[in-house]
Amino acid sequence: MLLKDKAAAFINQENLLVDAFVGTSSIFKIPIAYNYKLKSSLFESNVTISSDIFGRRGRVFIGAYSNINNGGYLRIDQGDVFIGRYCSVGRRVTVAAGIHNMFGLTTSTKIQCPNPQKTRKIPRRITLIESDVWIGDGAVIMPGVKLGVGCIVGANAVVTKDVLPYQIVGGVPAREISKRFSDDVIQRLIKTEWWECGYDFICSLPTDNINAFLENYKLIPSKFETYSIEQ
Repeated sequence: MLLKDKAAAFINQENLLVDAFVGTSSIFKIPIAYNYKLKSSLFESNVTISSDIFGRRGRVFIGAYSNINNGGYLRIDQGDVFIGRYCSVGRRVTVAAGIHNMFGLTTSTKIQCPNPQKTRKIPRRITLIESDVWIGDGAVIMPGVKLGVGCIVGANAVVTKDVLPYQIVGGVPAREISKRFSDDVIQRLIKTEWWECGYDFICSLPTDNINAFLENYKLIPSKFETYSIEQ
């Protein structure tokens, strides 16, 4: 199953257990938080997590070779989080930050509304982070945001809206700073879907030179090599 198909299945809340495995404590660098819900967390191979994931209702999927550094949170109490392959999440990053109701008497969660129908409900959202995304230290990603493949989020940025593929954003709220490559190169990279190929094959290509990579990638057979998922 290709990653894009897994993302579609995740969004549609279909069962992915046939092609991924439920995470275990052995892949974490820190003890699992007391409110960690492994039953709703799916991981591909070679995932490294050094931060907490918490929430009572949400789901998490993390693709192969993605790394989440220490001091941050994946919050799934108000929505689900899908992270693609080869993503680098910095220290103290909050993904799917919590949202409080602003339309009642108080934003405090300690006062329960006696008539919930009269209170504006906060919808659950899916936070979608595509492959090869780099999120700098201290960034905050609001729930429901989509970070396009290859984009970069600067340190301490607050991302409140979608980020385009290979776009570099920063600031509060986050705005475009530049693009990693020209529009032509970006479109060519997106068409390759290189993150769907096997790790060894990717490493055999000239990954340090984007133009050489694109030229050599033309030699790849049309059928992608997919990951073998740990069981």
